[in-house]
Amino acid sequence: MRFLLAVMLLSGCDKLFGLDDVSIHPAAGPEASIAADVLPDVGCADGTVEVFGGQAQIAGCAGSWTSPGIPGMPGDPQGASALCAIGWHICHDGAEATTKGPSNGCVGVVDPMQFFATAQQSSTNDVCDGGGNDDIFGCSLTVGSPVANCGMLNRSIGTLSPQVEIGQWSVGTDGKQELANVTKGMENGGVLCCVGN
Repeated sequence: MRFLLAVMLLSGCDKLFGLDDVSIHPAAGPEASIAADVLPDVGCADGTVEVFGGQAQIAGCAGSWTSPGIPGMPGDPQGASALCAIGWHICHDGAEATTKGPSNGCVGVVDPMQFFATAQQSSTNDVCDGGGNDDIFGCSLTVGSPVANCGMLNRSIGTLSPQVEIGQWSVGTDGKQELANVTKGMENGGVLCCVGN
């Protein structure tokens, strides 16, 4: 009887001291996956991942922005960077996306009308060379022009891309400044977010 009383008293200590119930068993079932979906460490500010879900270091985050440019000004709620969760950023370039992305590259993009952009710089059309703001490089199945030698990034869009193809992407009219001028509506993808700085 004393043993039973002691167990009952100990089991009530957490409530007495304002502690939550603690279980020795890890959370399982649907509740655990729902909680994981809303954590900021999934990569996207809205808690959802359109492509590369489950990857530890990269996430395709859909959405819109009205402040021009990728990556845009840090902390601007109207900029492209606002699509990434705290502790994440728009992937700098093809090298970083490749290092942090899945081994099968852009194959994870399943909707043919989606394009997920990075901050990869270029000095001329469809050339991933790291200098200038010409074109926007990212992952897609069909949107934009095919590119090579840019790590996992397989497509680019710019002023030469037909509007019917790029949908709600607006790249401006300057054929050498698309990365600096781009804004986007809600449809047709978003940005690739990488963990870290």
